[in-house]
Amino acid sequence: MTPETLSRIERELDLKEAAREIYGLTEVMGPGVAQECPEDRHAWMHIWTDHFVVEVVDPETGEVLSEGEEGEIALTTLNREAVPLLRYRTRDETKLEEPDDLPYPRISIMKGRIDDVIFYKGVKVYPTAVAEIVMSFPELGEHQLLVSDNTPSLKLRVECSRPSEELRRVVKSKLSAATFVNVEVEFVEPGALPRYEGKAKRVVKG
Repeated sequence: MTPETLSRIERELDLKEAAREIYGLTEVMGPGVAQECPEDRHAWMHIWTDHFVVEVVDPETGEVLSEGEEGEIALTTLNREAVPLLRYRTRDETKLEEPDDLPYPRISIMKGRIDDVIFYKGVKVYPTAVAEIVMSFPELGEHQLLVSDNTPSLKLRVECSRPSEELRRVVKSKLSAATFVNVEVEFVEPGALPRYEGKAKRVVKG
C-alpha cells in the first residue's frame, strides 16, 4: 500500500493513530508476516524470523540473491506442523536488508506483484506507481490502466470529482515522469468504474 493511500485512509476515516503497513499471505498465515518498521515508515518492514526463514530469489531462476538485490520473496514456515511451506514463492517483489536496531531483518515495502508488472514498449511499468500518484490527488478515486500495444500511449481512466484541463495536465505529467512512458488521462464520473469484492482489476489489456 502506498504512503498516499495510507494517508488517505487516515484522513477519510479520521484516525487518531497512524495507519500502518502489514504484510501477509493467506497461504502462509494471513496478516502478520511482516510489519512496518517504526523508525523508517513507508520504506521497510520487519519480518518475524521466529516464524519464517526469508529469502529473496531471482524470479526466473530461483537463485538466492544477495542483500540489497531486488527479487521475489520466498518464505519457509517454522511453526506450521500440518502443512509446512518450504521456500514458498510469493510473486511479491522486494529486497532484503540486515536488521537495524531491532533483531529482525528488514524487507523493503513491496514494489508490486511480479505478475502485475506491465512491459509496455520495452519499459517496465508498475501499477503501484500509478496508484501512488492517483491517491495523491483528493479529487481522484477508482482507476484503471488501459494497455494496448496498438496505441502510442497507455491510458489512465480515473474517477474525478472536480475535473479540469489543468488537473489532467498535472496528472499526466506526474504519470509520465514516474513510468517513463506517455500516459493519456481520461476522467470519468465518480461511480462509473466497477467495484470488486476481492482484488481490484486495475489493469485492462486489449
